[in-house]
Amino acid sequence: MEQHKCRAVLRFFHRSVHPLQVYLSALEAKEPAIRACYEWPNHLAPPINPEFLDMILLDGCFLFEYSGELPRQKE
Repeated sequence: MEQHKCRAVLRFFHRSVHPLQVYLSALEAKEPAIRACYEWPNHLAPPINPEFLDMILLDGCFLFEYSGELPRQKE
């Protein structure tokens, strides 16, 4: 699964007109709100800032790219 996510990030940034830092800065500004959407088990500490932002960027790019590959349903 991680290979698919990494490929999605590469595809996303290949088409993007903005550098990686623009996206990381935007995520960092929204980090408290994003973090509040997650529950962490008591035995598992939440990832620290850079790891968390990397995880969100990786998963977000994957979901964005994957949703673009889904067939569109006609309404």
